[in-house]
Amino acid sequence: MIDPFPQHPYRRGTRVHGAAERASRTFATGTASVVDAWHAGGGSYTYLVRTDDGAQEYWSSPMTIPAGTWIGKNGDETLEEPALAGASAGEETAA
Repeated sequence: MIDPFPQHPYRRGTRVHGAAERASRTFATGTASVVDAWHAGGGSYTYLVRTDDGAQEYWSSPMTIPAGTWIGKNGDETLEEPALAGASAGEETAA
């Protein structure tokens, strides 16, 4: 993770992904864009985001991560897919 996190609230249009996302590409490109933000008290915010499939959802600030913030273990913006973690090159893992 790159420190520090950008300050809340994130600007409209900021590309974000959910903290539970695990696919490599989402860390770099995000899965949604911020539409609006509301202060929820205690330094927390609620975000209205538009997902890449067009849905509008409410995400809490601890679960809303700006694209490009998390990096892979090799210092780039890619991570191993969870199903491949620990597999050596050329090995297949059971699905």
